[in-house]
Amino acid sequence: MDIMAPVNRTIGIARMPTIAARIRHELDRETRLGSHTIVAGTNALYAYKAASGTIIQRSFVATDDADLLWDTKQSLLVTATGVRRASLMGILRRVDKTFSADYAMNAANSKGYIVDLICPQSEDFTTMKAGADIEATAMTGAEWLLASPQMEETIVGADGHSLRIVGPEPRTYAWHKHWLSQRQDRKPAKRPRDRRHATIVAKLSKTYFGVAMDVKQTPWLPKELKAHIKPLTAEARAT
Repeated sequence: MDIMAPVNRTIGIARMPTIAARIRHELDRETRLGSHTIVAGTNALYAYKAASGTIIQRSFVATDDADLLWDTKQSLLVTATGVRRASLMGILRRVDKTFSADYAMNAANSKGYIVDLICPQSEDFTTMKAGADIEATAMTGAEWLLASPQMEETIVGADGHSLRIVGPEPRTYAWHKHWLSQRQDRKPAKRPRDRRHATIVAKLSKTYFGVAMDVKQTPWLPKELKAHIKPLTAEARAT
């Protein structure tokens, strides 16, 4: 029991929306968070926000969906000991019974909150193993986020309860977002938001995290993202 939850609610320490927070809490309870899945997309901003102790404008963190990035080297259903885990849909329905699968590609509840399971593109394995009720959508560049070091933070949900959140280290997230913002196959409506997220996290990385924005300090980066270091650094400095 989180004894600080009533206090957090009373004094207004509320961050991640309740539905998103509860999904992460249940993933963590099933030991999936960090080891099998990490938080990607807009919700990862909550980790960087907490780590820096700053306030990010509400419009930049507002979202009606959640992206979960799955490391396909780890089964979501069966542990190394052969003990079967709850399916992702089972976890979501534990949070909200109205969640249902949309042609097995994502899940949505009755209020339109969407959960996407994404994974790296791979010739060997791009979907969840047999028996799962949601399939993962392969996303170009997802493997770069999984290859980076992880950032783990404790944040507070809108219900006042604290929870653990695990996402990619901030520089990789920023450069990946900048890379996405320039892709022609990215939805035009998402590109400006991608770019803004990139500049926000790049500024946090340099100003609050004190990490070097250069190639020598990020050996895990692919050449595709290395090309975005200088232009993003310049954009972040200018904003």
